[in-house]
Amino acid sequence: MTTKHEHIVVGTHPGFVGAAVPRAQTTCQHALMSPYPFMAVHHEADVRFHKHGATSAVPTRFYAGFPLTVPIVGGKPEDDEMTVVVFLGEFRTSKLCSQCHQTLSAVRYSVDTKLPKRKKCKGVVLVRNRAEVEFEDKKCHAVLPCDHENCETRYWDRDVNAAINMVELLKSEVLGRGRMEPFRRS
Repeated sequence: MTTKHEHIVVGTHPGFVGAAVPRAQTTCQHALMSPYPFMAVHHEADVRFHKHGATSAVPTRFYAGFPLTVPIVGGKPEDDEMTVVVFLGEFRTSKLCSQCHQTLSAVRYSVDTKLPKRKKCKGVVLVRNRAEVEFEDKKCHAVLPCDHENCETRYWDRDVNAAINMVELLKSEVLGRGRMEPFRRS
């Protein structure tokens, strides 16, 4: 990284690998300002990024940058320098099972939406007539089942599943294997 540019060494988007991008046009600069992970949701709606060319060119819906510090050769431990931000694109991480990489299904359940009001007779609450209840199908967004017959898991919390997939993607990138095939854009 220089004072004016950030050099992208590894990335999940092939258009950025090897590029030198002006620091004012990157999201990584915000991650480098703090030793903590930096997350941004919906770049298009964020006033810090909405005018960046990359924001409109690359469909990034979620950014998670993890700053890493590395020791300087021959330096003291307190001289650690923050040099790397690892960015993982979230494409398909919450939609594919972290064990078998098959598409997770949606869960639907019935909810009684129009339960008749309780009636009173001489101050006593009468039992509701359950035959009059109307049901509506609702979609559960937080929990997804894996229907693949050879998969040992049955249900996933969507966020936990995405986190496990992101860790696996990070391992794959660090080991030089690139983005795992099920998570690549076609």
